[in-house]
Amino acid sequence: MTDDEIQPGSEAAALAPALVGLAEPDAVRRATEAGFEPQVVPPGVTALTMDFRPLRIRLFVDESGQVARVSAG
Repeated sequence: MTDDEIQPGSEAAALAPALVGLAEPDAVRRATEAGFEPQVVPPGVTALTMDFRPLRIRLFVDESGQVARVSAG
């Protein structure tokens, strides 16, 4: 794959499925070890900044503290 074919956030998108279902601390650790800056989003939060940061990975956690959804950038 050439640099022109790499889409921003693609590495985070590849990691995302492995983080869904993990407990928050485990997901944060794995994302950090993979070189990302995890941002935990608690349940009920709906307003987030829309700026794009390629190394940010958002971990949306549910009431039980597990990652329910992941978003890159």
